[in-house]
Amino acid sequence: MSIYFDQHIKVSKGNIVSIAWHEKLKYLAVASYDSNIGGSILFFKDEGERVMDSEVSKPCAPTCIAWHPVKPILVCGWESGEASVWNEREKQLFEFAPIHKTEIRELAFNGKGIRLLTGDNYGTVYQWKLDMKGKPQPAPNYSAKVSSAVVSMLLQPISGTEDGLDLSTLAKLAVSGDERALDLFTSHNAGGSSRPGAQPAGVGPAAPTGPIEANCFFVGTLNGSVHYLDEHGRCELLFSTEGAVKRLLYHQKRNLLISVTDSGSLSQHSIGPNGAARELTKFKLACRSPKPDIIWAGKTLLAMAVGETMVRFWDIASEDNYTLSMQDGMGYDSNVQVTSIAYSAKKQVLAAGTQTGQLAFWKYQPIHSSAQHEPEDEWQLQPPLFVRSNVSQLTWGTSDQLLGLNAVSDVYIITEQPASCHYGNGLSAVQTGPKSLYLANFNESIFAELQLESRLKQVRTTGAHLVCSDGRSITSYELLPPPGNSAEPITVSSLLKQVGEFQCDATQLDIYDQNVYTCETKKIQVRTLQGTVKQQLAFSDNHGEPVCFTINSHNLVVGSSRGVIRLFDLSRREAKAHGGEKFISEHVPRHATIQSVAVNSSGTCVSVVCVLDDLSVDPRVYVWDVEMDTVTYFNLKTGRSEHDENDRNIDR
Repeated sequence: MSIYFDQHIKVSKGNIVSIAWHEKLKYLAVASYDSNIGGSILFFKDEGERVMDSEVSKPCAPTCIAWHPVKPILVCGWESGEASVWNEREKQLFEFAPIHKTEIRELAFNGKGIRLLTGDNYGTVYQWKLDMKGKPQPAPNYSAKVSSAVVSMLLQPISGTEDGLDLSTLAKLAVSGDERALDLFTSHNAGGSSRPGAQPAGVGPAAPTGPIEANCFFVGTLNGSVHYLDEHGRCELLFSTEGAVKRLLYHQKRNLLISVTDSGSLSQHSIGPNGAARELTKFKLACRSPKPDIIWAGKTLLAMAVGETMVRFWDIASEDNYTLSMQDGMGYDSNVQVTSIAYSAKKQVLAAGTQTGQLAFWKYQPIHSSAQHEPEDEWQLQPPLFVRSNVSQLTWGTSDQLLGLNAVSDVYIITEQPASCHYGNGLSAVQTGPKSLYLANFNESIFAELQLESRLKQVRTTGAHLVCSDGRSITSYELLPPPGNSAEPITVSSLLKQVGEFQCDATQLDIYDQNVYTCETKKIQVRTLQGTVKQQLAFSDNHGEPVCFTINSHNLVVGSSRGVIRLFDLSRREAKAHGGEKFISEHVPRHATIQSVAVNSSGTCVSVVCVLDDLSVDPRVYVWDVEMDTVTYFNLKTGRSEHDENDRNIDR
């Protein structure tokens, strides 16, 4: 189970217009406006720290922001019709030529970020070329006019393989009459083109070796029309629908365009060569919000927040539909309107925000059993998180561990971590929320859920003591005798007595007897419950820095950044090294780093899990027999031991 934490971001007064994470880099841009101050764009790092000397401001309000797909370059549109470019690396600000006569409503980069589309309130669209630093050319490449104010824009993606070209897609487009696709297909296969009237092989530009650059866009308008804008600026009306086209989505493999309006009209069109559209389905959602939020939540699955107390799903392949709702029993208020949703494909987690500041998470866990089940059974609801006000926007960050939250007047960065738990001498501690802890004292038959004052990232217990860390400080507690009156409610003060609190940014901690062990830079510190350092277990440059450790009985095992395993005996007054040391990296086929270590209660065997050089987890669990000084492994992927795998290789 995962636990989510909210970190409030300090932004100047006023309303938050929009927030945006960079796709590749850990930057969050925040656009805000205050009638007394004006508009500004601020920049923050992934931990919420503001990037100093980086701000874009004007007397008017910002209307939209868009990051370059690769570089730390942000484009800002303004109510005045102006557009700005901020290069974060160079700390440079560029301005576009002031040719928009009204506010800019939408911005969209092309596939490589070389060209940018700007659309305004009069329905005027310009395409601009940017140089390597993001500076726009003095005049646009072209201009186009659509039927009314631009309210949505979407780049039409082009499928690509590892070498940059999807030959099957090119072939289909070529057969359908797309001349550009035919030229690319024939030149890729023959080193040139054999099509009559085309460039002969070996003459002119070489066959393309990189990805085809996406340069075509769909443009949605206020009056319900959707236009197709090709790479040369030719604009064609595809179709019209009811209401302002608030959202455009594209399914790359199926070449399907999904459009959603503020009145709840959802249509699905098949897109052919050169942008030709054919309507497949059209229906009306029970929309109760002027800002419906529709996103992809799977390969063919649409998730929809349309002002109800639930999230609706529609699978465009199977045409199945179902809903997800929040459950009162888990601490949720199930009678509030869902206002915004965001899905992380990497984590397979759907986040939903409500009008009251409630944040819900569903984890997708496919059911492989043959037993009959409903599709909604595969979404597991996680514990809730609460912020101060209405959630108007959610967006996942680059690492998919970070979620940006726009709460109109506040901004939060939501971080995720695995729930911490520990058991020691009859006392079990399990984290159930950002500040909540479930304690089970099996010796005294006391079971209670406690609310702590600070956030909880790590918890460890010995049965007599409990230590908790919020990542920056450690608090230690002594377990009190059970209260005499069992009818009295159990609280933190009735169950635990705080005996120490000290600053420490340890990446890992544990407790043995009355000593707290903390993993810090280049060393393991041995502290009292009050934080006084009693001993330091230093690591040489040859060992590397300690990255993880585990205590079992009186044995401490430590894994280092250079792949070294070290053992310590804690039964004496001071921790003493014993059992020698082992360079586990010598036994791993590819260069690896240690992810976790464990030791048995007698200290005779150590298990190790590694991460390989491609960042994948090694399926082999390595075991170091300390007494025999041998290392063997068991491959969880194949279900075979090292001995079995060697025998199979010999037989071959």
